[in-house]
Amino acid sequence: MRARGDENSKAAATPPPVLSRRSPFLARSSALVLISMMMLAALTHLITSYRQETDHGRRLLSTITRALALEVDGRLRGVAGLLDEVAAAVRDTRWDDPPERQRVAGRMAGYPDLRWVGAVSPQGRLRPDTLPDIGVPPGGLDIRDRAYLRQTACNAQARLSVGQPVLGRATGTRTLHLALPVWSARRQACLGLVVAAINPDGLAALLSAALPDPEGHAAILSRAGRVIAQRPDAPAAYGGMWRDAPLLAQAFGHGPEEGVLTVPDGPGRPARLLGYRLLPEYGLVVTAALPLPGLLSSWRGMALVEVPLLLALSVALYLWAHATDRRRRAVFDQQIALERAVSERTALLEASKSLAEHRAARLAQVNDKLMHLARITAHHLQEPVRPIVSFTQLARRDLLQDPGLAASPASRAIDEHLAYVERAGRRLKDILREFHRYTTLLTRAPQLRDCDLAQLIARHLAALREDLAAIGAEAAVGPLPCVRVDVEMLGQLVAELLSNAIKYRSPERPLRLSITGGSDAAGWWLGIADNGRGLPKIGRQHLFEPFSRFQSEETGAIGLGLAVCREVADMHGGSITPATLETGTRFTLRVPHPRSGE
Repeated sequence: MRARGDENSKAAATPPPVLSRRSPFLARSSALVLISMMMLAALTHLITSYRQETDHGRRLLSTITRALALEVDGRLRGVAGLLDEVAAAVRDTRWDDPPERQRVAGRMAGYPDLRWVGAVSPQGRLRPDTLPDIGVPPGGLDIRDRAYLRQTACNAQARLSVGQPVLGRATGTRTLHLALPVWSARRQACLGLVVAAINPDGLAALLSAALPDPEGHAAILSRAGRVIAQRPDAPAAYGGMWRDAPLLAQAFGHGPEEGVLTVPDGPGRPARLLGYRLLPEYGLVVTAALPLPGLLSSWRGMALVEVPLLLALSVALYLWAHATDRRRRAVFDQQIALERAVSERTALLEASKSLAEHRAARLAQVNDKLMHLARITAHHLQEPVRPIVSFTQLARRDLLQDPGLAASPASRAIDEHLAYVERAGRRLKDILREFHRYTTLLTRAPQLRDCDLAQLIARHLAALREDLAAIGAEAAVGPLPCVRVDVEMLGQLVAELLSNAIKYRSPERPLRLSITGGSDAAGWWLGIADNGRGLPKIGRQHLFEPFSRFQSEETGAIGLGLAVCREVADMHGGSITPATLETGTRFTLRVPHPRSGE
């Protein structure tokens, strides 16, 4: 016992297993990783979208500048064709012919931006026969200071030249001069120039129509960078150098004839995309510029929605992860406490179990010894009972055979006393025999085998045939199932119930037995009913206790029959229940089906 107690104390003192500690920041770490991935994905998406929007703006500007260049080129080509006709008329001395001038005037009606056309002598004087008449003096107007006159080479290969934007001397308005040399192949000499004056405001209107953004800017520049037309209009800048001319010059010197540049727009102002296209035949540059914020308006709208939403989602995710970590920590602490409590309780239970097993083993040993002692006692007590009964019978016989003693009153009293002793001895002998049988039953384990209840009942009824016939009893047996039981134990139960039915029959009517049975999903049952005296109304709770008797002692009952029946039912895992009928009693045995393998 001391060694077992030491083991139990060691088990109780063993510390509970501690759960492996996981990171208390697991959810937050996972959330930060997820937030980083979302941030990276959002940043990648914004960068990609920015590049796509910028590329779209570049393509848009390239399309605008190309369209503007084509329109300007078309208008200049038309004027150049008209100047070719005027140069031919000057060369053929037809310029002064009214029909020719009328034809040229009709052609000029198709060019609303064309102010006038005229001829310039080789000495650099504008002839007074301009069309229409712009009031040139009869002796002509000296225009040798005009840039278009200086920059126009007069030879067989010379082409149309575009002059600098100026204020016309004759009209006082902004004017752009186009000059074409008149070369005589027959004379191999220069006959002067033909000049056309056009209104650059028409070109400015063309620029306004092509700009999709009111914040945009477009211009037509000379190759040197001087402003010919622009939108929005800035009169002070007319004819002056454009502010981005050095940038364009750099692009013209190293780049293609068209392209898109990113240029700043001064301190505190957003950058612009500047598209340009050269018209090398005329020495002009067509430009269009749009501010980046306008081109990126949809991207900015997306960013203004996506970034706050991502930030809100990130904050919510982190707060959720923080709350999850706190809950996990609380659960972890509770789990540790619970495991420690379970470990302590397990140690106590193990100690209690060990103590209970020890006590159960001890009780089993004591019970086995007591059962063995009971069997031996019941067996050995029968030895002195037999001679008591036998010698009592001999004493009575000797007493009755002696004529002298048989007639005396004292001998009759002695005979009665000896008869009482004999009956008591016989009863003691019966009690010891039944007690020995009861204790033997308690120490047995059921040996299950197949049994036909109908045959078992038939055998016991056949054994009691004479007793039943002597009292005029009848037995009705219904259909009975085949079951798996300990045949010997079940036979004892049936014998006890049939014996009780005979012992406690009613003197007022013949004994009638009814034996029925059946089987269902829960198990099988056997019922034995009689029309005897019935059960007592008092003390039914002690009906199955050993040595319990509730009828008169005339039957010679010991009080172990129903105790045997209950033990048989218990050993089969079943139950036996009594029921009081209108006349008699019914005992029902219910036994579950044995498990597979039993």
